[in-house]
Amino acid sequence: MPKLKSLISTPISTFINSSWADIEHLIFDHVIMIMNFKLLYLIKKLYMHSKERMCLKST
Repeated sequence: MPKLKSLISTPISTFINSSWADIEHLIFDHVIMIMNFKLLYLIKKLYMHSKERMCLKST
């Protein structure tokens, strides 16, 4: 996640100088990114779980 690092390393002065729209956009991007990771993780978990169940049924 290179975006997250850039957000952390960004000095506060630039935050004050930049408009709220830019800051909101950055935060929104991060929220979407985190949500996508969680969604992918959930899908993977569900997929693995269903695979295990299929294996159990076949035996």
